[in-house]
Amino acid sequence: MITTIGIVVWLVRLARRSLGEVTLLLAVSFGAVALVKCGIEDEELLDYLDESSRLMGPIGAMLVFAVALRLNVCVARWWEGRCLWGKLVFAAINATQQARAAIKDEKLLRRFTNAVIVFSWSCKAKLRDARLEDLSQEGHALVSRGLLEKAELDEIASLDGSIWQPYHCLDVMRSVVNEGLDESVELRALLIDNSVTELALAIGGSIRVKATGMPHGYDLGLQALVFLYMTLGNFAFAPSCGWFTPVPMLTIFFILWALLAMGTMLIDPFGVDVVDHPLGSFCAAIEQQCNAVHERNGKALHLPPSERAKRNKEEKEFAKTLRTCDGTS
Repeated sequence: MITTIGIVVWLVRLARRSLGEVTLLLAVSFGAVALVKCGIEDEELLDYLDESSRLMGPIGAMLVFAVALRLNVCVARWWEGRCLWGKLVFAAINATQQARAAIKDEKLLRRFTNAVIVFSWSCKAKLRDARLEDLSQEGHALVSRGLLEKAELDEIASLDGSIWQPYHCLDVMRSVVNEGLDESVELRALLIDNSVTELALAIGGSIRVKATGMPHGYDLGLQALVFLYMTLGNFAFAPSCGWFTPVPMLTIFFILWALLAMGTMLIDPFGVDVVDHPLGSFCAAIEQQCNAVHERNGKALHLPPSERAKRNKEEKEFAKTLRTCDGTS
């Protein structure tokens, strides 16, 4: 979750990481002021430099517009990632609900539910450039919670690094549906398969968002323009601002640099930065809700609680009668 403290901590870290750039900018700024104040005696040239400061405003506005445009693209990519995971959460719970209503075999239903849960955690690992079996991921915890066999985790781990692990879980889901439903419930099987397809579309879209970042040359060009503007700005403002020139120039630089750094974080919304999506929380929610759906399996939810209790009582009495009859016979 994004908090004010988190943003402040990020700004402090950004300032530390940008110490080299800030030092270079201060050196250029004080050097430019020293050159203008002590090295240039031509009054006409100084007037030209002073007049050029009027052009720095429009040029700076265009530069800010370019940086803001980049940030807007990055925010759109961040929001797309959020929407894709919203669809993934919905599709996961919906698929489990549909399987609960259609698959009567308890073991197959549990297998399907576990596959959905493992799928979500494997998506998290994939989007963070890791694998489910890594110690930093949830694979071994899933084994300890009984949601995944150790042998199957080893099987998933044995897959080639170029093979996407979430799709193994999708194959398991489709195999369970094929085994648990016959041709008489073809419509239900189609509905479940549609939900599994939604899961595939969600993770496919998320992988696309992660893989298609900003062109490296574009980012380098924009950063070069920022430094060029800062360098020329020092000479333009030095005649009028004097030794105070580094103060506004450093402020402008930090704002532009922070916007560039913010965009770089947003362009990959699945990492561990302060603004990235809490994939672990999403997966935990999927696991909790899917388990809740599975626990409702076997309940006659089409009846109100009072009638369900009455039916359960009648079934118990009937079973007791049968046992009594068996004993007397």
